[in-house]
Amino acid sequence: NEAIADWRDHDITKQIASKVKEVYKEHAFVLANDRRISQEYRTALWAKQDACLFILSLTEVDVQGRIEQIHKEIKTALHATN
Repeated sequence: NEAIADWRDHDITKQIASKVKEVYKEHAFVLANDRRISQEYRTALWAKQDACLFILSLTEVDVQGRIEQIHKEIKTALHATN
């Protein structure tokens, strides 16, 4: 437990988690705003989001709370652009 806690607190791990959150949001914006994308591309974006969530499950202590926060940020950004 101590080793995983140290790994989660490492600067590189935090940078990875931050980038993963950013990428997850970018994919969500494409899925929400671009109705012209193909089903194949849409499926690929969902798969990439799933991969992001997997990485977050490794890097975050409160995974569910972090995901909820990300979804709130996405909703807020989407409402701001509409």
